[in-house]
This record gives sequence, structure tokens and C-alpha cells, in this order.
Amino acid sequence: MDGAECGGYGISMTTKRSKYDPLATSRHSRWLVLRDMFHNVLDSTEMPPGTDLRATFAAGLAALERDGWQSEGATGGMVFVRRGGERRLLTVHEHDPHEPLPPGHGVLSGRCATCD
Repeated sequence: MDGAECGGYGISMTTKRSKYDPLATSRHSRWLVLRDMFHNVLDSTEMPPGTDLRATFAAGLAALERDGWQSEGATGGMVFVRRGGERRLLTVHEHDPHEPLPPGHGVLSGRCATCD
């Protein structure tokens, strides 16, 4: 197959993975947010620009583990934790969780969250 048979792309075309790192040091505030499984904010802490987000996230998870919560394994800037029949989500957010999301975020922009 040549490039013309592949829609103009060469066979060696590869996809690129996103290089976004939610725990990279930022010039903007971030929030460490604990939510229940109904998406209610149970706790949030604003982290000023320049905060070591990896250390803060790890410290937040360690505090939950000291309280008896068990990690289900962190992925990027989020981790589900479980204790008994309860499950919670600890995340690093770019936006204040007590403010409405900016336009363009799923349901808030008029798109169905489960359609598509």
C-alpha cells in the first residue's frame, strides 16, 4: 500500500499520545478536590501557582489512607479511594470546584454527556 492508498498518509504514520501532565507545576491556581460518587464536593483546597502538585496530591492521598481509605490506583491527577461501602474521588482540578465550569465543558455546553 502506498501513501495514496492510505488516504494520503504514509504507512509509517503513528498517533501521538498527549503530553498533558495534570500534576505539572502551573503558573495558575489548582484545586485538590475530594468528591463523593454523586459528584458533590466534600473538600477542596486551593493550591497557589507554583505549588508542587505531585507532593500535594501524594500528601492528600496519604491523609485519606491514614483515615482508612484504600487507593484503587492513581492515574494522572486522580485516584478513587474506597472504605467499606463508600467510594470517593480525589483529583487535581484546573478550575475552582465551587464555580461553574467555563463554556465548552460537555453538558454545560449543551451536549449530552452520554450521547455520541
